[in-house]
Amino acid sequence: MQRVLACKARSLLPAFAKRFGVAQVSLWRVDAQAFTDEAFRTFEAFLSPDERARARALEAIAARRWVIFRGALRAILGERLACDPRDVVFTYGANGKPRIASPNTDLQFNLAHTDDFAFIALSAGFDVGIDVERIDHGLEFQAIGATAFSPVEQLELAMVPEASRCAAFYAGWTRREAILKVLGAGFGSAAPAFDVSLRPERARQTIACDWRDSYQLVPVVDLDLGDRFAGALAVEDAREEIEVTSRDFTLRAS
Repeated sequence: MQRVLACKARSLLPAFAKRFGVAQVSLWRVDAQAFTDEAFRTFEAFLSPDERARARALEAIAARRWVIFRGALRAILGERLACDPRDVVFTYGANGKPRIASPNTDLQFNLAHTDDFAFIALSAGFDVGIDVERIDHGLEFQAIGATAFSPVEQLELAMVPEASRCAAFYAGWTRREAILKVLGAGFGSAAPAFDVSLRPERARQTIACDWRDSYQLVPVVDLDLGDRFAGALAVEDAREEIEVTSRDFTLRAS
């Protein structure tokens, strides 16, 4: 049985239509629990041999999620690029960030996942980075921040009242990770130098990043994902406003 892409969209804006001063991003939410074994086999058939090998190396629950998320990514890209999902070829940067090598396109994407959910961001002509985290109120926020946040961010976190520290931590973490992902960087000594505000009300900000002997201005916005998750999205071009259209991914028979 053939499967085709379907979605429920919260906006009627044309996908990837470019308007002056606006970077339009489509955000797809994938729920691994929403798919049957038949759908799983469809996703698995989309994968390349190396992707299937990677799935086999994971434990069962993680493998099922990975196949669904990767298969959904290929389905979305195939639909946007008007090609078979199996014909999408990826290349990988120094820190493992994937890009589309074939077909030739200016389409950019990034994927974040937590538990049974993945969030896939796509944009035409603008590199994107997304991070989504399930909120855990029991973490040692300052201890984790001491290893992952800049000195300025650590000080800001320490000054936040305890009742607000969880929200501040996740705001800073997701904003920082989204920026690192849009730059194709990672945590550690070689990471770009920058500071984000941890204040939840700073839902949109532009961050100056010292990266590879130059400064880049990266806008980042928070995502409204409900009470269970925190998320942020960054794009590469600070001249642009970010406009996000959210969709739920499904497969339907045809």
